[in-house]
Amino acid sequence: VISNVPRNWNAALNAAGQMHKEGRSAEALALVREWKPSNPHTWELVSFEATVLRETKDARAALARMEKLDFLKEPPLAMPMEASL
Repeated sequence: VISNVPRNWNAALNAAGQMHKEGRSAEALALVREWKPSNPHTWELVSFEATVLRETKDARAALARMEKLDFLKEPPLAMPMEASL
């Protein structure tokens, strides 16, 4: 038995992309949002969602979604200074 339910985030993203091309953007967003909680740091899912929001609503909706993320909020890399030779 073959199922239409995606088995991983990549398959879900491909299916969502097809839905969006067919004009079923609301369904595409719902599918991507279903997979985001178990893959919160998967940039491809975040990027797709922002792109669809930008295309179907406006840039503010996409930006608002991106601002909630912590991709760029990591502390700076601490590097010990070398003693001079």
